[in-house]
Amino acid sequence: MIRCARIAVLPVELNSGTHQVSVANRIDGTHLAANISARDIGYWQLTSPRQRSIGAGMGIGGAVGAIGGLIVGGAAGAAVPNSDVPDQWEYQQECHYYDDYDYCW
Repeated sequence: MIRCARIAVLPVELNSGTHQVSVANRIDGTHLAANISARDIGYWQLTSPRQRSIGAGMGIGGAVGAIGGLIVGGAAGAAVPNSDVPDQWEYQQECHYYDDYDYCW
């Protein structure tokens, strides 16, 4: 005698925001599969070569702009004459904190 036990419960419908998808389950031997088609959750839209090239151009332009900005900014920062020799005084306030009081001089 073969005994069956429930091991899982699967929903018949899935809600994703405004979309509701019906799930038809099928068992192939030892595999459980769900039959969901693309038309239930999306749609096909015609695009022109111009639309695709505009999108690609925006991506390429953004990448070139970011890399160019890094190279130009780094060059500008490196062009400013800098030295590790101290040449200016800056006041550093020294404070100590005890309980609720600050002691600064």
